Amino acid sequence: MLKLQQPWQTADQFRFANADQQAWLTQRGSLTAALRQQLGTIEVEVVHQGHNRAYAWEAHALQCEPLIQPWIRQVYLHNPTQPLIAARTVITDFDQNNPWFILNSLGNQPLGERLFALPNLTRSEFRYSYMHTSSRNDPLYPARYCVFYLNNIPLLLTEAFLFLGISLAEYEIFKENSLPLLPKH
Repeated sequence: MLKLQQPWQTADQFRFANADQQAWLTQRGSLTAALRQQLGTIEVEVVHQGHNRAYAWEAHALQCEPLIQPWIRQVYLHNPTQPLIAARTVITDFDQNNPWFILNSLGNQPLGERLFALPNLTRSEFRYSYMHTSSRNDPLYPARYCVFYLNNIPLLLTEAFLFLGISLAEYEIFKENSLPLLPKH
């Protein structure tokens, strides 16, 4: 899975590389539905589903202990020609008493199709960052996360936008050009 390039930021702090990136990352409805509308057929490839260890930042976002063994689902959303999104869902205390337990039977169905059909669903604001693989030649991917709540029980969803990736060189130029101006003395 992907690793953070920089700390998570609010929408006010994050510098989007371009208008297209900003439009996709701030989109609040079902991402799967938006991808289908723009690109046609979208399939879900499940990479992992089951209990595993959360990253420290995920535990912090979920306000839980770092050493928990939450239920984690990692998927790729792709069209016939390319992977589009790498997504990771993290749920703590995942058992039959948890309202999110219904997601255990998702299979290769998109999470958004179930989420946005749920009554009384609430969501936190998005946080944004860039993510990368361990290879220095691979692009950096803009990413977002938010926490959904059902009966006050959290579900963390992280989405990396693979089709909006930028090279490390592009990122360095972008980062340098988007730094706030220093006050003149």
